[in-house]
Amino acid sequence: MRQESWPEDLHDYLANPPAFEWGIADCCLWCADWILMATGIDHGGDFRGAYADEKQAYARLKAEGFADVDQLAAAFLPSTPVALAQRGDIVCAVFDGRKTLGLCAGAHSGFLREVGGVEWVPTLDCMAAWRVA
Repeated sequence: MRQESWPEDLHDYLANPPAFEWGIADCCLWCADWILMATGIDHGGDFRGAYADEKQAYARLKAEGFADVDQLAAAFLPSTPVALAQRGDIVCAVFDGRKTLGLCAGAHSGFLREVGGVEWVPTLDCMAAWRVA
């Protein structure tokens, strides 16, 4: 269950993103840290600090039985149609041929990128969504 302060927390979280760093603040862990803040549940504990670059990140995903980040999200969260994604839910979009997890902020969703901070796209352009309850 989400904390009572989650709407304000989401606003602050999206307004003050960390610098991208593999294994610390990448797309998956940025979303996991949001879920931890919003619900108190830490889905990223086994991944945090376990890799230091993209190659190691994908090797870790595969070692855990996931082909890509969307399968990782689906293992922990219930799916919802993208059209029904709500503020604070996790979404997935493709950037440069790579699936990337992000946070729904309503009509637009934010994705922590390696360069440039958070990139915003229309939520309806996302390929998948998962509920953060």
